[in-house]
Amino acid sequence: MQPTTPPPVAQPSAVSPPGAPIRNLAETVWTKLDRKATAIAEFTMRQYRKKRSTWTVGLVGILLITLVLLFYIEAMSAGWDSIDQDEDSTDYDGDGYPLGQEIYYGTDSWDYESYPGAPAFVSDGEWYETSHSGNGTFSGRGEFTYTWLNTSIPAGQNESVNYWGNYRHHVYVNDLRDCTVDGGYIDDDYWAGGCRLNATTIRTLQGRYISGEGTFTPEHSWDTFRFGYYDSGFDVIPDAESDWINEDGIDWDGTENPNQGFDDDGDCLNLPEEQRDQNGDGIDCNVLYIWDNGTLIDIQRDRNVDEDPDDEDFMKEGIHRAFLVGFGRFGYLFILGIFIPLFLATGLIRDEQEEGTLYYLVGKPIARAEVLMYRLLGFIGLAWPYLLALVFGTALVTGFFGPGDAIYRFSDLGIWFGVFIAVCLTVLAYAAIFASFGIITPKYGVMLSLVYAFYEFVMIFLSMNNVTRNMGIGMLSVSFWGAEIINSTGWLLWSDQSAMQLQANAFGWANEGPLALIWLSPFPTASPIINLLISIIALLMMTGVFVLIGQSAFKKREIH
Repeated sequence: MQPTTPPPVAQPSAVSPPGAPIRNLAETVWTKLDRKATAIAEFTMRQYRKKRSTWTVGLVGILLITLVLLFYIEAMSAGWDSIDQDEDSTDYDGDGYPLGQEIYYGTDSWDYESYPGAPAFVSDGEWYETSHSGNGTFSGRGEFTYTWLNTSIPAGQNESVNYWGNYRHHVYVNDLRDCTVDGGYIDDDYWAGGCRLNATTIRTLQGRYISGEGTFTPEHSWDTFRFGYYDSGFDVIPDAESDWINEDGIDWDGTENPNQGFDDDGDCLNLPEEQRDQNGDGIDCNVLYIWDNGTLIDIQRDRNVDEDPDDEDFMKEGIHRAFLVGFGRFGYLFILGIFIPLFLATGLIRDEQEEGTLYYLVGKPIARAEVLMYRLLGFIGLAWPYLLALVFGTALVTGFFGPGDAIYRFSDLGIWFGVFIAVCLTVLAYAAIFASFGIITPKYGVMLSLVYAFYEFVMIFLSMNNVTRNMGIGMLSVSFWGAEIINSTGWLLWSDQSAMQLQANAFGWANEGPLALIWLSPFPTASPIINLLISIIALLMMTGVFVLIGQSAFKKREIH
C-alpha cells in the first residue's frame, strides 16, 4: 500500500494586537467623513433643485445678464460720431477748401482769395511809392493808365463770400462801372475792386491787382504798391470735410521706444522749421513717450502729430474694457454675488429648523459644525456651475461682438476667468455670512442680511473713490476684495491700460469716457499679482471666520 500524504497544516494568520480593531481601507475616518459630506451636500443640492425659489432666482439672473448683453451688443454695433480734434475739417474762410488741405498746400486759411491752386500775384519784391511803368501786374490803391489791358483776369481776382447767399462772384475789368463823383469824393465799387475813370484809366482799391501795360500811380503820397506778374494757378479739387476727420491716428507700436508718432496728414512737416520740435527731443514731428522703470508716465507730442485719432476705435475699446470691468464688479460681484446667496443661502440652516427637518440631519452621527459646512458645500455645488455657465456665455458674446478685426477676442478670456474666480469666492463668502445670520437670529436673519447687503453696496462705491479707497475703508467688505481680483486681473492682461489713459489726455480727449470712471490702479500694493493673492486669501479668511461664527451659534441652539 502506498503511504498516504498527510493533509496540509494551516499556517497561523497574523494576529492583531489585543484591543486594536480590524480596519478596512474603505472604512477610514476620511472615507466616513467623505460619505457624510457627500450625503448632506447631495441632499442639499437635490432639495434646492426642487425649490421654486431656486429656479426663480436662476431665471432672474439669466434675464438680467441677457438684458445687459443686448445693450452691449447694440452699443458695439452702432456707429460712433467721430470728433475732429484738430478742427482741420472746417472751412474758415469759405473758399471751399478745409483747413487741413490749406495747411498741406501752405495757403492762408483765413483768406478766401488764398486756396490750393488759386491764381496768385507774385511780386518782384519792391514796394513803389511813386509812379511806375511796366508790362505786368500791379497791386495797390491808385490809378492805372494803360496802353494794353489783360481783360481775361478778374479785377483783383475778387472771390468774396456773401454770407447771406453763400456764393462767390468775379468782376472782370471790362465790366467795371464808371466812377462817380459826389462832392469831390470818388465812389468806388468795393466788391468789384475799383471803377473806370475813363477809356484808358482804371482806379483800383488797396489789395486788388490789375494786369496790363502802362503806368500805375498811387492815390496818395503815403500809399505804396507792388509790381510783378500774375500766376494763373492750377486746379486742385477741394477735399470733403470727412477726409480731414480721423486722418492722423495714434502711431504707437506698444514698445518702450520713446520716439513714436508720425505726421500722417503732413500738417506738422509744413510748419516752419523752428515750430516742428515742441517736445524738445531733437526730432521733428514726433511723439515722445516718457518711461520710468517700465512704466509710462507721460506723453509729449509735437504740434499736429497724431492729433486726430479714430474716435470710434479708441472709444469702443474703452467702452468694451469698461463694460468687462464694470459689469464684472456690479453685475456679477454685487448683484448676482449678493442676490443669489441672499435668497438661497440665508435659509440653509434656518429653514430646516423652522420646517422641523433639521432634527433628522443632526440626529445622524454628524457634528453640528459639519452640517453647516456640508450645507454650504451643497449650495456652491449648484451656484458655481450656474455662475460658470453665465460667465462663459457672457465671454462668448463680448468676445464675438467686441471691437477689433479678429473674429473673437481671445485676449479677454483672462478677464472673465478673473471675474469667475471673484464671483465664486464672493458668493461663498456671502453664503457663509447670510447663513450665519440665519442661525444667529432666525427671526431677523433676512433683515440682518439686507442691512449687510446695503453696507456692501455703500462699500463698493466708496471703493471707487481714490480718497476713501486709499484710506482702506472698503477692506472690511467682501465686495472690495472681489473687485480687487478683477482689477488685478485687468492690470495683468491689459498692459497698455496706463498708455490708453495718457493717450486720452494727450491726443484730444479730456478723459477716455466710461473707462476713466471704472478703472482703478492696483491696491493695497502696486503689484497686481500680490494683490490678486491677497484678495483671494482675504475672501477665504472672511468665509472661514463666518463659518466659525455660524458653527458656534449652531452648537448652542436648541433643536425642536
